Amino acid sequence: MPLDATDLATLSRLLDEALDLAPERRAPWLAALPPDLQRLRPQLQAMLDRHAAPTHAGFLSNGPRLDGEAPDPSGPRAGERVGPYVLIRELGHGGMGTVWLAARADGTLKRQVALKLPRLAWGPGLARRMARERDIVARLAHPNIARLYDAGLDDQGRPYLALEFIDGQPIDAWCGARALPLRQRLALAVQVAMAVGHAHGSLVVHRDLKASNILVTQVGEVHLLDFGIAKLLEATDGPDGDVTQTQARLLTPRYASPEQADGRPVTVASDVYSLGVVLHQLLTGSLPSPASPSEDPAPASRGVVDRGAARALRGDLDAIVGKALRHDPARRYATMEAFANDLENHLAGRPVQARPDGALYVAGRFARRHWFGLAAAAAICVAIVAGGATAIVQARHAAREAERAKAATEFVAELFRLNAGSSGAPVPTEFIDRGASLTQARFAGQPEMQAALLGAVGEAYDDMGANSLAAEYATRRLQLLQQLPDTRKQQVQSLLLASNAYVQDEDDEAAAKTARRALEVAGSESDLRLDSLAALARAQFENGNIVEARQSLRSAQTLLQAAPRLQDSAAAARVLCVEAMLLTLDEHIRESKPQTARAVSAALRTEGAGSRSAEDLLFGRALAFLRLGMLDDARANFEQAMSISRQRSSSLARLREAVRSASFWSIAHEKTALPFQETLVKVQASHDLLEAQGSAIPPTLRAKVDYALGCMYMDWTNVRLAAELLDPSIAVLQRSTLSIRSRISTLGVRQYMAHLRGRDSEALDLLWELLHLTQQLHGSNSTNVALSHDYIANELTWQGQFDRAEQVLDAAPHPASSASSSRAAVYIANTRANIALARGDPQRARTLLPPEEGESGGQREWLLETRSRVLCQTGASTRGLSMLRDSIRRGLDGGTYVHDPDIAMMRSRAGLCALAGGQRALAVECAREARRAFDEQPLIGPRYREPLIKLEQSLHLTSSKTAAAKASTSKLATDDSC
Repeated sequence: MPLDATDLATLSRLLDEALDLAPERRAPWLAALPPDLQRLRPQLQAMLDRHAAPTHAGFLSNGPRLDGEAPDPSGPRAGERVGPYVLIRELGHGGMGTVWLAARADGTLKRQVALKLPRLAWGPGLARRMARERDIVARLAHPNIARLYDAGLDDQGRPYLALEFIDGQPIDAWCGARALPLRQRLALAVQVAMAVGHAHGSLVVHRDLKASNILVTQVGEVHLLDFGIAKLLEATDGPDGDVTQTQARLLTPRYASPEQADGRPVTVASDVYSLGVVLHQLLTGSLPSPASPSEDPAPASRGVVDRGAARALRGDLDAIVGKALRHDPARRYATMEAFANDLENHLAGRPVQARPDGALYVAGRFARRHWFGLAAAAAICVAIVAGGATAIVQARHAAREAERAKAATEFVAELFRLNAGSSGAPVPTEFIDRGASLTQARFAGQPEMQAALLGAVGEAYDDMGANSLAAEYATRRLQLLQQLPDTRKQQVQSLLLASNAYVQDEDDEAAAKTARRALEVAGSESDLRLDSLAALARAQFENGNIVEARQSLRSAQTLLQAAPRLQDSAAAARVLCVEAMLLTLDEHIRESKPQTARAVSAALRTEGAGSRSAEDLLFGRALAFLRLGMLDDARANFEQAMSISRQRSSSLARLREAVRSASFWSIAHEKTALPFQETLVKVQASHDLLEAQGSAIPPTLRAKVDYALGCMYMDWTNVRLAAELLDPSIAVLQRSTLSIRSRISTLGVRQYMAHLRGRDSEALDLLWELLHLTQQLHGSNSTNVALSHDYIANELTWQGQFDRAEQVLDAAPHPASSASSSRAAVYIANTRANIALARGDPQRARTLLPPEEGESGGQREWLLETRSRVLCQTGASTRGLSMLRDSIRRGLDGGTYVHDPDIAMMRSRAGLCALAGGQRALAVECAREARRAFDEQPLIGPRYREPLIKLEQSLHLTSSKTAAAKASTSKLATDDSC
């Protein structure tokens, strides 16, 4: 039977769906095809038979074809080049095209990508769909959505998309291969729902959710693939309406919602339905049975033979799956967040939205969670809501009979979780503070209740990463506990919470002081002493007191030997984690992997899958690897840390995760060769998450992310965007007590921003302050202090104070010979040469420059720029100009901002050099490019513009005539690129 284009599209979709199934399930699936599709069954069966035959294993690489059409011999093959990529092996194929594992042909990037290619026989409409996918995926930045790296057309006009290569399995196969328990399958479904919800927040509907589009990695992280048929919610009919119409037909029938199958408008509810199908598949091993039109599917539990498994699905899970699969879109979950919340509610034993909220059902779920403290918690709830004197008396009585402190803690923690942890949006800071004040007032005269409440509030702040607030509430709780008998354990817990909060806030001295106090309060109780010693060692390590940290750890090991019962405790695991942290200081950090794995395993076993100790250890290692420039190791540790963080159900933890993510990627951009745009997307995602919370979060959290994003823009030298983020965020962060290291970091940022904006006095004052702090931290004879002298001399030279600059360099220390001290010596020599140039003595500058063989890395660029200026001013303008232009090109090719003021100043100097060599047209082009950069960045200080002003004066141009002059002179130049 001949197939027209519509039949071909339908057949391709059906083939995709059939290939998603295990071979033994394809025959029943074929038999169950709807009547209007049975006519395609013979062709579909033949294609599946040929696909299964060993001698025809690759026939689908060319896609389905019309009867009588010859196979396309020009299909992609391994080793073929597509754009800048070389194909390695085919990963998959479907109705939209093939996907290949590929790598950059030029070797500039070592990572492999998943390269998506269209089926050429589909014509130009496919190219528009590929372009649409490129635009859509580029808007989505989420750890569970495959990233888009590149897109374009090759020399033959074939479109391609280079996406993140995910080494994983389809979610159903991954779960099946591991016989994954029910709860873990549900946890994976939560990850999927949150990722799709993120896409919905960007006005993108996936429209083709299915098991094969959801891959799971070895560490259990899900990644969504193929937004190729997604539809922007804000899209309207227009010139591209034909593309939209074609896309509407690209779906997988058994996963598609009823409205998709009928050609009706597609909304968020369509993705909810498709994820409901995937969830049904994960829970029962099969797709939902086709229902008659306008009917809802049968409960999932009816499709399970095993009685125990069916019993686990009855009730909540039947209701959740059923709500997602409602025929009427209005009766499904309104958002993916609501879908995810219900799954989390079920996992936590809380009532689910999908079931009727009758009193017996809600009471039963609560009783199952809080059987021990139910009476006390209920009484406390009545006391808070009613507020009457009688209710307070009842609350006191009930709490006294059922260990009121524990009951209050459970109640308040549940209050926060119900309003924050499962909703996907954090509790507003005002709510936490108001709740604390209200409950303290209602429990006046009951310090036990107040202490329990303050503890819960402190833990909530700690969970979201609001460290100073966590420490404050822990201290307030401690003050109450000190008035009560038999509270040693609770006092130590409060002190340890405060110590950890101080560590996270980099107030290491306060952290160590608080940990020592915890050790004193612990007395002779071994478990409390062990936890306190671990906290003290951590604080000492963070403060740089390594000898003291090792002594504290030896004391902890002595205690463990004397108390074998603690060997497998959470406190012992925390000791192991701190021991592993100390290994990050060693140059053989990679060799510490076994010790780290042992510590992480112990922490996960004793603290749970969301262990904070394991997360902190891995995050600290990630930062240590970044400092050493080891990006791959840093990324692996960071991703493992974030994976652990996501195991905690509270959405407050997601705020801390966002802060840490912003910090990591901002530092990664500074310390490694990661492209600016790639890291910007990640930091921007954290910024957007916190920005969306409004006043719901403490200002310090937003300030930390704004600071990270601002530092990225500062490194990129986009001064306007950097200033908008850094000025207010630094003002907030300076209100906190900062460690010396944090103050040095913040002062460095303030100084560079002052320098860029031409605030000479402020820039110089901040450098002297930095020198003082660096001497405190590293000692007066350290390499860092020598570098601080160099920075001050550079700023003085910039401001024309040459004598003072040389005096500062003369006073610089000369630390013992090492790689770092040699680097400092090279920088100082370069600064002395710049002083000579500024004095108009290029011959002396030549003698002061270090030999070229000593140049490497970032030093080389600085030295080349100075060396080229020397050449330009000593009659060797051709060589000097060539070096300057090479430096400019390298900077721009490396991702430097096109309007970077240093690049603009180099272009100005290149123009002066070109003019000295008689190349006026090139000089004009250099002036034009430099002028455009400074016009785009009006906040840049006037000293950056001085070489341009000199060049324009030499060319007899005003700033307004520079651009026009280019048109009349460029014809005279053989190569007028600057």
